[in-house]
Amino acid sequence: MRFSELACLGEAVEIRIGRISAKTTIQDILDGERFVILQPTHRLALLSVGDDEYVRIFLIRDNGIFRLDAVLEARYRENGVALCRFRAVSEAERIQRRYSYRLHIVLDAKLYLQKGAKPLNAKTINISENGLCLVSSIKFEPLDKFTIKLNLEEGYDAVFDVQVIRCERINEDTLYTTGARFLNISTREQARLSRFIMKQQILQRKLSK
Repeated sequence: MRFSELACLGEAVEIRIGRISAKTTIQDILDGERFVILQPTHRLALLSVGDDEYVRIFLIRDNGIFRLDAVLEARYRENGVALCRFRAVSEAERIQRRYSYRLHIVLDAKLYLQKGAKPLNAKTINISENGLCLVSSIKFEPLDKFTIKLNLEEGYDAVFDVQVIRCERINEDTLYTTGARFLNISTREQARLSRFIMKQQILQRKLSK
């Protein structure tokens, strides 16, 4: 499916440049292949995209997640707004269910480093069916394991065992971002988590309109 047949003006999309993902919106659809988006930001700074650099675009819909590859044609400003013009180099295709969408959401979290230990506070940055990213004052090492409790819905506290994939210090601050994957998550818990993520996706799209 061509991008112009699928996308809508003002629609929120996710753009992936290397290992960095960011959200932005479609500002114009020029023809069947070319479109304009707000220059994406990452950690409050404009995200740099190189000339002729290939990126991956994701559109989140109720009937699935669609992706396509695109290349940057131009960066410019219009009425003081930073914009990027891209050209689609592939058709939009629906991603198979094994793709795990990352929901950007801030949730209060409790971390248990050992069984019976006093919980430590943290906040999530994003969460998917496979893992999450969070901010805390704890410097973890790759392969560290701990338990996390999240209040996903009213009256429902989800508890997951996780393993650290990466941990990075935030600038000169004493806080760290930690990426972790879920361990031995049950089919029931994964289904509940999937429903929560889908509900939040729909809610976020409604609020962005």
